[in-house]
Amino acid sequence: MVKKTKKTLVPWVAGTKEEMLAAISQMGQLQRDLTRVKLEMDEKIAAIKDAFQSDINEKEQAIEQLFHGIGVWCETHRNELLTGDAKSVDLVVGTVGWRQCPPSVKVTSLEKAITFIKANNELSHFLNFTPELKKQALLADIVNAKKVPGIKIGLSSEVFSVEPAGDNT
Repeated sequence: MVKKTKKTLVPWVAGTKEEMLAAISQMGQLQRDLTRVKLEMDEKIAAIKDAFQSDINEKEQAIEQLFHGIGVWCETHRNELLTGDAKSVDLVVGTVGWRQCPPSVKVTSLEKAITFIKANNELSHFLNFTPELKKQALLADIVNAKKVPGIKIGLSSEVFSVEPAGDNT
């Protein structure tokens, strides 16, 4: 078993303003190089996918056609294939069977459904009422928000960033 060792970065700190400016420039160049390499990689991956796509499509269509033909034959001969309450049958080359899928709900217009249910109280059991905290309101009234158990107000903070100037291509 090969043991992986984690590379530790040696911290680097600029000693002068000139070194810091050079480092920002170098960082910008590295970011542009990284973007270029990633783009090149993506192009090669796309070319590889394209090379195989027609073969994949052919095989998927053939599988779909066979599946349909098998299904039609099995449906026609279901009584011969299944015995008793069986839902599937093991054949020498594989298994065919039928599964009962549970009912499902497909929401085509959430807004219409909620409006209708709210207008008809006897259907209110179809709605969930989940209370949520209004974080904007808590931030607007920090003095009272700090009194609420389970609420912690974080202090604003400052984050350091570096954005090298130059071409971002």
